[in-house]
Amino acid sequence: MDLSIVIAKIIIQALKKYGITQTIEIKYPNDLIFENKKWGGILIETVNHQPRSCSAVIGIGLNVNFSSEKTDKIDQPWTSLSEITQSKHDRNLMCACLLNALCEAL
Repeated sequence: MDLSIVIAKIIIQALKKYGITQTIEIKYPNDLIFENKKWGGILIETVNHQPRSCSAVIGIGLNVNFSSEKTDKIDQPWTSLSEITQSKHDRNLMCACLLNALCEAL
């Protein structure tokens, strides 16, 4: 299984623990989608060190409390967690929840 899909599944499970009940989907290879709108993305860069060793840098970008007032230059359908849930979210708590889930799973 592709590492970006594994990371996306970990994020979705962490969101459920955080209390997000809405269905977030994965659009291969690296997008997180809600109702056909991009909610977030995952970028991964890997480096091979030896024939059996590598490292990965994982970048995760999520629209958490992004306001529709700032969207004049976005050229694709998008959404934010605050729009999905109709409430603001503490980004630090969400980050801690995601980091804990990633550390446990990886």
